[in-house]
Amino acid sequence: MSIASLLGEDFKHTFQDDMESFSYVILYASILHLPHKGIDIKGRMSRFFDEYDIVDGKAEGGNLKFTNRSTGYFVRLWDFQNQSLKNWFQEVLK
Repeated sequence: MSIASLLGEDFKHTFQDDMESFSYVILYASILHLPHKGIDIKGRMSRFFDEYDIVDGKAEGGNLKFTNRSTGYFVRLWDFQNQSLKNWFQEVLK
């Protein structure tokens, strides 16, 4: 899910949300199937894709996605060996 859909109560679905969600599908598949130097696959994937908090009785998530969008930190952790893929993620997940 896109960051906006995870964080906003007044969320209005846009094409950008679909593209962001699609980039997470590519990231997920890349982590599972492409060579990279990342370690602790299960823990990192869980933190990035599954973590959420309960706030006022509602589930809210997306904190690590938001951090990654701001810094690129979590995608860099995987250190994909394909430079074109690295460059694509850097641009798409901004």
